[in-house]
Amino acid sequence: MYQALIVLALVFTAPAFAQERKLTADEIRSVLSDKIVEGTDDSGRRYTQSFLKDGLTVFNVMPTSSSRGAWDVRGDQYCSQWPPDQNWVCYDMTANGPILNFIAADGKVWPVKVLN
Repeated sequence: MYQALIVLALVFTAPAFAQERKLTADEIRSVLSDKIVEGTDDSGRRYTQSFLKDGLTVFNVMPTSSSRGAWDVRGDQYCSQWPPDQNWVCYDMTANGPILNFIAADGKVWPVKVLN
């Protein structure tokens, strides 16, 4: 009987662990600082983006394109700035297991996976 209760508890609580949730400022810093993520752009090209603790971010579209920008956490949002544009653009972030989602103000979602 006890084993059946444990199984039922796991069955009914497991979905809660896999649900998407909004990240806080501290969680965004923790999940991105000194990490590399991988995703796919609107053209279907694979890319990686690294986030250094000092605020530098490097975006690499495979196999040869690269750009450098800055990143920060403001409020509970990830924000980035890509020269020569001086404007900062901010995104909500959610996590769903190993997948992170960058969510633009217009609702567009960019899912990525943390590589390291």
